[in-house]
Amino acid sequence: MKIPFIEKEHFFNHKEEEISEELYKVIDSNNFILGENVTKFEKEYAEYCSSKYCVGVGNGSDALILSLIALDIKKGDNVICVANAGFYSSAAILSVGAIPNYVDVDWNSMNMDANLIEKSIDENTKAIIVTHLYGLMADVISILEISKKFNIPIIEDCAQAHGAEMNNKKAGTWGLMGTFSFYPTKNLGGFGDSGAIITSSEKIYKKIQALRQYGWTRKYFIGKYLGKNSRMDEIQAAILRVKLSHLNELNEKRRNMAILFKNNLDSAKFTLPYFENKEYVAHLFVVRSKNREKVQEKLKLLNISCEIHYPILDNEQEYFNNKSEFYIKNNLDISYECCNQVLSIPCHPFLNSKEVDEILDALKT
Repeated sequence: MKIPFIEKEHFFNHKEEEISEELYKVIDSNNFILGENVTKFEKEYAEYCSSKYCVGVGNGSDALILSLIALDIKKGDNVICVANAGFYSSAAILSVGAIPNYVDVDWNSMNMDANLIEKSIDENTKAIIVTHLYGLMADVISILEISKKFNIPIIEDCAQAHGAEMNNKKAGTWGLMGTFSFYPTKNLGGFGDSGAIITSSEKIYKKIQALRQYGWTRKYFIGKYLGKNSRMDEIQAAILRVKLSHLNELNEKRRNMAILFKNNLDSAKFTLPYFENKEYVAHLFVVRSKNREKVQEKLKLLNISCEIHYPILDNEQEYFNNKSEFYIKNNLDISYECCNQVLSIPCHPFLNSKEVDEILDALKT
């Protein structure tokens, strides 16, 4: 594509010497799993998020699964989540034997509508997964009040919200746990798969430390909980440590790019992203159009990449065919409408002014 959706190699080219040096150190150390870089990254990322603890794991999906296991979520339980965020939360919930309890989203933010949570809670509701979609924080202040009222813990899915904050408090620190993916396309991404869980609960921290490595309490000895093989490797940790030091700068560039797009696109033609200040880190710039297919085709003809995040609601996936007992579906009218209109356009720190002009020209005409 003339204008690719994301330029993953630009950061490496920009910081090649710095990253290469750290990679050679890992190779020379001959220590590739849960070594010095993982320990240092966990400390640095916890400090960055203003959390007491961080546990590096294999990927963002494992981070969600291990968080649910740490809460003893099991068969017969249900977990409140949204249906418009790519099935990641649903897959984690189903993997521990529980069922997703889908709540509709707010039209402006496309995040969980806090006003609809309380009526979706029943005696089997054991957790709320709050996804901060597209880099925009959900209404965690209102959701936290509900969490406290019903004594239901919050897991924040921050896979798209590295560095986002509300009231000077980082995403991932409002709930009991915050989960992160460091997949290469993320605002903070490695050169492979990895993830993390942050928490300020010492009990949860120690439990997840064991769960990420089979459930070991010490080498080869399994404790009370059966875990997974989900460990962050040294190469990813070394790369993430370099990139973490540049995260705020790159988030600011993303945000400025998003502001530029928003200020120059026709709000009568598109429903534009809703965001304010640091609550948004512009992981994706998502417009909505009732003529999405026409817009998509035009961009394709002009060699401008675009994506749909996400083209199908979780409850409509083939997996659920003839399995309606495997989920709880509340009214999802807004989710359906968003799903049928969303279109993500290139918005990353390495777009040049010529590319920006081409994208804007394509969307204006």
